[in-house]
Amino acid sequence: MVKILRKNRKLIFWILMFSFVIGTIFISWGMRQTGDVRTEDIRYARIEGYEITEIDVSLSRQRIIDRYKQRFENFDESDIPDLNKRAIDETIKRRLLLCEAKRTGIFPTDKEVIQTMRLSFPDDATYNQARKVWPSSYWRFKENEMREELCISKLEAIITDLVEPTNFEVKEYFDDMYKQVDLSHILIDPASYVDKEKIEEHYEANKDNYKKPGDIRARHILVALPPKPTKEQDDMARQRIADILQQIRSGGDFAELAMNNSDCQSRFNGGDLGFFGEGRMVPEFEKAAYALEPGGMSDIVKTDFGYHIIKCEEKKPDIPKTLKEAEEDIRKELRNDDDAVGSASKTADLVYEKIKHGTITFEEGVKLYSNAPISKKSNGRIGVIPRFTLPGTDTKEIRNLTDRLNKEIAFGRFIVPEISELAFSLKEGEIGTPTKTGFGFHIIKVNKFLPPDNKRLKDEKEEIEQLASRKKKDEILGLWYDWLKKTRKVKLGYAFEEMISKE
Repeated sequence: MVKILRKNRKLIFWILMFSFVIGTIFISWGMRQTGDVRTEDIRYARIEGYEITEIDVSLSRQRIIDRYKQRFENFDESDIPDLNKRAIDETIKRRLLLCEAKRTGIFPTDKEVIQTMRLSFPDDATYNQARKVWPSSYWRFKENEMREELCISKLEAIITDLVEPTNFEVKEYFDDMYKQVDLSHILIDPASYVDKEKIEEHYEANKDNYKKPGDIRARHILVALPPKPTKEQDDMARQRIADILQQIRSGGDFAELAMNNSDCQSRFNGGDLGFFGEGRMVPEFEKAAYALEPGGMSDIVKTDFGYHIIKCEEKKPDIPKTLKEAEEDIRKELRNDDDAVGSASKTADLVYEKIKHGTITFEEGVKLYSNAPISKKSNGRIGVIPRFTLPGTDTKEIRNLTDRLNKEIAFGRFIVPEISELAFSLKEGEIGTPTKTGFGFHIIKVNKFLPPDNKRLKDEKEEIEQLASRKKKDEILGLWYDWLKKTRKVKLGYAFEEMISKE
């Protein structure tokens, strides 16, 4: 069972992420709609006699952050909108559900707890080693946390038992959640509004943190592919490079095998490319090469040129960055500076008003004010995007789309909820009021709406069915949870609004 769950870990993650988004929405709205009494002597909340503490809220906050970090690279917690409110909401929801699980008589066994904990490790050997090395206090804490998670999941499973969408409901879900919109936007990034003096001060105080990798000397063996290879050509090339890799691992000489097999001119030098620095090679090659230590060899690396095996020969020391070279990094680090955020917000409002009153066109607004790294080059046009998730098929086209959108409006495969919600509430040709995300302030324009790409229903059938199922279950859980809040003893404390106001 553990092996099966490990195999499907990626799909399970996306279902949990979707559930988290929906769950946060219904609890946030629910808390606003109830008439819970705020009591002066309670800090956060009291549920069925249990007092929620700062530690409880901090743990919930960390759980939310960890869920994002599991999937998104270069993630910063400031990218999560309303983090404090989400943490409080999740803490209250968690405690209510645990009280109900206890009332229902749900108590996971020790075996279930241990078996589920093993899922967070790649194999049993790694898990067993961790049990020996990590302190017992850590394991007691994690086992208690996992026991609570299992209580909640068992309770929710009872509530949603036999709840599954029909084929019609799956198609209805797909038609709704996978709608597409041709979108343009103006991005006002607070990073561009960080004061020069603050940048200089930060640089002087942290010079040692700003370095660029030194040049690297590497060899490679290339099995070339034509510009548009057929599947047969791709399979043959991959098999050929795999055979060469096996020969090297069996003791073959890298330089000699490069001379006899590589399709690159460097074969005459035993595959030696000499020294090169950042930006000189295609990204996939550069990333793999710089990840190696001198003497190290890569696995098979695919680029537009074909399949490579890379060997690192030498690495020069890292080079300190000048203030000019470090400025972009520093701006990103200081993008949440209050003055920068305030200036960006005022600029976004000003630009929106100018467009609204016809002082400038949307396209002029893009040219004059947008900080979007990609879409600014095409009059702000982001392109056609789905309502919720980007395609999951692993093709070069999809990878490029995901990489591009991750610079402006998406985290991993998820379109930023604030952008999606606003875009699909507008009409064709309409421009939305400025909205804030982890990327900055966006002024979006809907060019046109398009139906979903039906190819995705075929390619991602299992994931879509699982998400549709999760949505239907969440709707049932939402109704049940609303009833639970009205019938159980929940009192909110004086710090409830205070902490939310920190956002």
